[in-house]
Amino acid sequence: MIIPAKTLPVFAGLQLAKKDESFADFLRDKGILKPGYEFAEARVASDVRKTLPIVMARNFYLREFRRSKGIGSTRPRKSYSLYTGYPSIIEVTEGNPRAILTLITPLAQEQLIKAAKHERLEAISVGSQAEAIRRVELLLTSLLQVIPLDLQGFDRDKGLLDFVDKIGEAFENRLIKGPFKADYVGTFRLDLDAPKDVVNAVGKALNAGALIHVPMTGGSSDSLLRGLQGQRFRVSYALAPRHSLLLTLGDFVWLSNLTSRVELSEQGTAQSSFFDTEQSNGNSH
Repeated sequence: MIIPAKTLPVFAGLQLAKKDESFADFLRDKGILKPGYEFAEARVASDVRKTLPIVMARNFYLREFRRSKGIGSTRPRKSYSLYTGYPSIIEVTEGNPRAILTLITPLAQEQLIKAAKHERLEAISVGSQAEAIRRVELLLTSLLQVIPLDLQGFDRDKGLLDFVDKIGEAFENRLIKGPFKADYVGTFRLDLDAPKDVVNAVGKALNAGALIHVPMTGGSSDSLLRGLQGQRFRVSYALAPRHSLLLTLGDFVWLSNLTSRVELSEQGTAQSSFFDTEQSNGNSH
């Protein structure tokens, strides 16, 4: 069944409400499905428009969320189709020239071959776009795997990729596997008391392009020169499909809280914090 683009958000919302009890609760609390709901601009902006990307992502990835289980079950698949189309497919490159070439070159070659055969040129298929996005992801993950990581509790064979993956998984668990939250959290700040090995890992990920610095409002352009602690970061959009994340910033959480308090594994057990080391003084912010 093909759903018209203009009705897709409504369809996704109704579909999500049937399988996600926490989202159904949100709709009831807001009264959105009641006949008397007033679709004033201010209410639509806060109740509907702001949550729409979250709804679309949860409906795409989530198979079911039940309060009794406390953690949602996701589809056993990895898909890039949610990130196809303009401008999403461009955003995953992060403006990296090598990533842009990795993405665009095969797509352009495909169109040139069709032109040489005098075939009708049509829009690039979702499948071709998805494969292009997969190549960009592979370009970055291959690099991260060969960058050594000397941090307790991580798989050294996976290198820096294991560190970045844990951050991405923590965001994913909050967005997809936990109960529905109307406010997206897609960035973190590095704690002021972060252990040196964690700071070094963040620095390596930043240099590799796996983490992106997000300047604070009113902050100076050279703020990174004063150190990484207290700075705000996000996972590269090239890894967004890998962790089912949105291509937007959202709010932030301190890294120690992200990895210790709000995230659950598939088995529903709390993950240990990056800061569960002797170097940490245990302060929160």
